[in-house]
Amino acid sequence: MICSDTSSFVALFQGEQGRDVDLLTEAIRDHMVCVSPISVSELLSDADILPQFEDLVLKMPLLETTLGYSARAG
Repeated sequence: MICSDTSSFVALFQGEQGRDVDLLTEAIRDHMVCVSPISVSELLSDADILPQFEDLVLKMPLLETTLGYSARAG
């Protein structure tokens, strides 16, 4: 299981190519990716997000966070 960062999701949604997009696409296909709470917020704050991408984000498993997560991730 991996937790992808927001930039890789954005690259995927914009049709960009790259190793991160390939790995993310594979992880999505294999149901081996989760999304962090901050990435959900960042991705869904885009007023132009396509409905299919919004649906994908909302259906992904959410990374379980522990006390101090934001400080460590920051």
